[in-house]
Amino acid sequence: MKPAWLLLLPCLFLPSPGRAHELTVRPLRIELRCDSRKVRVTIKAHMLYWTEDILGVRRLPTTRWPTTLRGKAKDYIDSHFSLAVNGERLSGNLADCSYVEEFWKVSSGGTIVFRLAYPLPNRFLGGLPAGSTLSGRSNFYLEALGDLREIRDPAEVERETRWFRTDLFVLGRVGRYFVLTPGSTDFSAPWEESLRTSSQTAVEYFRDGFRWIFVHSALALLVLAAVLRLALPRPALWDSFCLLMIFTVSSLLFPHSVSEMGAPPEHLAIARGFFLAGIAGSSVLLAAVFYGFLFIYRARLQRIYASVWERVFLSHVRFLSQILIAVSAYFLFYDLIGRSG
Repeated sequence: MKPAWLLLLPCLFLPSPGRAHELTVRPLRIELRCDSRKVRVTIKAHMLYWTEDILGVRRLPTTRWPTTLRGKAKDYIDSHFSLAVNGERLSGNLADCSYVEEFWKVSSGGTIVFRLAYPLPNRFLGGLPAGSTLSGRSNFYLEALGDLREIRDPAEVERETRWFRTDLFVLGRVGRYFVLTPGSTDFSAPWEESLRTSSQTAVEYFRDGFRWIFVHSALALLVLAAVLRLALPRPALWDSFCLLMIFTVSSLLFPHSVSEMGAPPEHLAIARGFFLAGIAGSSVLLAAVFYGFLFIYRARLQRIYASVWERVFLSHVRFLSQILIAVSAYFLFYDLIGRSG
């Protein structure tokens, strides 16, 4: 006769009531950037609730989303977010969808980034009257909150409402920050104070360019591999060829064309220049820091292996550069698979 506890063994593999109804909602971040022609909106959301509950998929492409996915995302955003100028509702266009998953955050999940443009009506292009306002509403995930109220106690639901928060930033001449909750979904700000200046545009695109290398793992590792290859007196021809090919393909995959980033026409030249300056600055910083560690490691080897330190150092550098190139190729392949998914 089997022990009675064995009869309970299958229960270990059944989802508990709490696990079966695990809350996958996380707070959103919405950024508004206004200029004389349109309002640019950036929505950053954790992938958990969006993948299966909204988009109906398990894996997201990094960029170039299929039309069906873009349509689902746009419909959901339109039904839960709106903008208006002087009380007149604006119609938005979904300019870009992307999924960012840093390799140090694989276990916790990545971030979905939606970029939308809300053009102003033609009669407003010549300028809005004094006292004009920018207003809107954000009530994302209300359907999930309704489901939660059906299965949880009111006190527990009240505690969980912190996950339904939207942090909304109006990044204009006078910055404003709104915390939107299920009980407070509306916001309003003066239009003149919401417009961006040229200096704000320069800082914004320099920051984006500076982060560009670090956001895409393949490019960051390639910079490190290039630093190591430059440290060798005679780089191997095959390694140099692989490095060049991977860097070329990476540049094609991650163009991030400045002309398509949505900067106002009067600030487009500033955006291009500071975006490229940010890329150059991050590459130089990464190379300088890595060269510092390389210099310290070389000095340490020289003290420990006085006679053969150079041979050991060069062999280690060559091996590490090959590892970086291989890992970079892996992340590049990962992005290729994601973009075609």
